[in-house]
Amino acid sequence: MYRFNNVYTDEELADIKTIVEQASQQDCEVQSQYGRLCLENIVLPDPYLYRIARLVNDISPMVLASTGQPLCVIYSKEYGQPDLPPHFDGDDNDLIVDFQLDSNTDWSLGLDEHVYKMKDNCALAFNPNKYAHWRPHKEFQDGEYVTMLFFRFYNPIRKSDYSHLRLSQDDPAFNKARFFRDSLE
Repeated sequence: MYRFNNVYTDEELADIKTIVEQASQQDCEVQSQYGRLCLENIVLPDPYLYRIARLVNDISPMVLASTGQPLCVIYSKEYGQPDLPPHFDGDDNDLIVDFQLDSNTDWSLGLDEHVYKMKDNCALAFNPNKYAHWRPHKEFQDGEYVTMLFFRFYNPIRKSDYSHLRLSQDDPAFNKARFFRDSLE
């Protein structure tokens, strides 16, 4: 797990927030079971993508997945009560950068049996298929939100396949993380 602080300048953050606000609601999906809106049509300028890629390549040589653009997710009671139980992504990516763009409430990120406080303009990078990741139980109030950008990376030399990790949420593989998460209440 790697933490990156102060990823973008104030001007860049304002620009990214404008891009998110202007994103078309046509290419979005409400996932009420997780209390979130997923925007798949966010297009960041290349210098913003390069910034994240440089941070990742300081860890290990990797390439941005698919289009290179991030997935934007807005957690809010407006879309259902936010809840993210322990899971693996079960995809072919070796690293994800969870970047917190904007929030008006605290909602940490859990990896296995560890909790990491998230702040705006900060990110955690980790393998989403080796760490069960989750969010603590939290009752969101009206108007509270957390906006995240997810940047996915893979190793182009040896492509991974984690599709066998598309497990149900009650799978025993998540017992330790689930117990830890539940003990935080």
